[in-house]
Order: sequence, then C-alpha cells, then structure tokens
Amino acid sequence: MDSANTAAIIGATLGAGGATLGAWIGMLGARAQARAQVEVARIQAETTNRAEVVSKRRTASAEFGTAVEDVRMQFTFLEEVWVRHESSSDEALEREHDTRVEILNRAVRDLQAKEWALRFTLSAAEQAMVTEVMQAVFTLHTQLDRRWVMIYTGEDAQYLEEEKATSQQLFDQLHAKLYDFAASAHTELFL
Repeated sequence: MDSANTAAIIGATLGAGGATLGAWIGMLGARAQARAQVEVARIQAETTNRAEVVSKRRTASAEFGTAVEDVRMQFTFLEEVWVRHESSSDEALEREHDTRVEILNRAVRDLQAKEWALRFTLSAAEQAMVTEVMQAVFTLHTQLDRRWVMIYTGEDAQYLEEEKATSQQLFDQLHAKLYDFAASAHTELFL
C-alpha cells in the first residue's frame, strides 16, 4: 500500500468516526430536546389545570360569600318587621312577616346549595372555615326563631332586649366569620 491509499483509508476512517460521533451528539441532543419538550408540555398541563381549579374555587367562594350576605340581609329585613310588630300588630304585618320568612328560607336553601358547590372544590382540611360560617348562620337562625316566638307571644320587654342583644352579637359573629372566610379563601387562591 502506498502512502496515498493509507492517507485515504485514514481519512475515510476519521471521516466515518467524525460522522459517527456527530450522529451520536445529534442523537443525544435530540433526546435532551425531546425530554425538555415533554417537560414543557407537562408544566403547561399542570398550569392549565391549576388555573381551572383556582377559577372554579374563586367562583364557588364568591357565590358562597354572596349567598351568606343574602341570608344576613334577609335576617336584617326580618328584624325590621319584628321592630314594627313590637309596636303594633296587624294582618298586613303578619303577611309581610310570612313573606320575609319564605324569602329567608329560600335564601338559606340557596346558601346550602352554594355551600356544597364550594365544598366540592376544597380539600377536607380547607372546609373547616366553611363549616364555621355555616354554623354561625344556623346559630343565628335558631336564635332569631326563638326571639320571634318571644315577640309573638308577648314576652317581657327586658328579656326581649337581652335576646335582641344576643341576636346582634351572633349577627356580628357571622359577619366576622364571613370576613375570615374571605381572607382564608384569598390566601388559598393565591398560593
């Protein structure tokens, strides 16, 4: 073999080795790029899922808070009827009371529906605040029912004032629990 053939063989070998090395480097680069693309797709899917969960929670939380506020306002409207009833009682006032009670009952049913819609978006640990708000609503509702019976049966004025003060405390507690819920929901939604 002459030196030209040897040089050609060495050149071909080096060229083939370089091509092989280039192919390996290309393959490794393609694998890394494919892994990166899969990771990007996974992150995008997680982000989309998280955004959807946050959106559903935000909507459910807002609807729940609005429903609690509606119930609170119905309690206030009913209270106004009771104040008028203490000074005079007539059929029109009785009808207004019955209408207000029916509106309150509808508002409570709507609140319960919103409560469950919200609970379905929360973990078990996150539901404690919702439970506290609902307990405050029903404690106030029970107190107001009791007070109405006392007003209706003509209970002693001093005792009624004490019951009114208790109702106001429960009303304020419900208001505070609702704001605690809002702060908690805000914290949870923006973690």
